[in-house]
Amino acid sequence: MKTLILVPTELELRYLNPRYDLSQRLVGPWSVSQDADLDWALCGIGPAAASVTTSHLIRHLRPDRVVLAGIAGTFAQADLALGDIYAVTRETLADTGYADADRFYNLDAMNLPMLPREDRQFGCDFELADLPGDLPTTQAITVAAVTNSTHRADALWRTFGAGLENMEGAAVALACALDWVPFSELRAVSNRVGPRDPRSWQVREPLERLGTWIHENLVP
Repeated sequence: MKTLILVPTELELRYLNPRYDLSQRLVGPWSVSQDADLDWALCGIGPAAASVTTSHLIRHLRPDRVVLAGIAGTFAQADLALGDIYAVTRETLADTGYADADRFYNLDAMNLPMLPREDRQFGCDFELADLPGDLPTTQAITVAAVTNSTHRADALWRTFGAGLENMEGAAVALACALDWVPFSELRAVSNRVGPRDPRSWQVREPLERLGTWIHENLVP
C-alpha cells in the first residue's frame, strides 16, 4: 500500500522521522522524501496550505492512503493525557462560520454547504479511515487560528466536545474526499488548549514515539 505521510512543520517531521531528506525529490514545488516505503512531505500550517498541498500531492503521487501526523492541543474537559498519541476518528471544521459569546456555529449549523458539487455536497464533518494497531482514539476539530483563551476553549468544547484542536485535519480530509483517497490522522498531545504556555508543551518525545509507531505499523 502506497502511503503519503503529511506533516505540518519541519520541526515535527524531524522528530517523527530523523532520516527524512526533503532535498532529493521534487513534485512540482513540493519536496518529498521516501523512507521505508513511505512518502513524507510537509503540508504546511493551517487549512489553506494543508488543503492545497494535499490536493497537489494526491494528483501527482497517487497514494493509496494519506496520513496526517503531528502535534495537537487537548481540551481540559477531554481528559486526554499530555504526551500521549491518538488516532483521530472524526474531524470538524469548527470556526468556518461565526461565533457568539458562548458557542460556535460552523457552516453545518448554518445549513450552508461548504462545497456544493453536482455529485455530492461537502460539509464541515469528516469521518476518517481506521488504521492498524491499537492506539486510543478521539475526535478533533480544525481551526484557522489556535485558541489562546479559556473562554474560547470552553466555547469550542461546549459546541463540539472534541478531544483535540489542530489547524490542518479537516482541510486534508476535504482534499482526500474530493479524490476518494482514504485519510487517517495521528496526533501527539503537546499542550492544553487555552492560554499559551510553550514552556509546558511536550513535543519531542511524543513525536518520536509516534514516529516509531508509524514505522512499526504503516510500513508494508
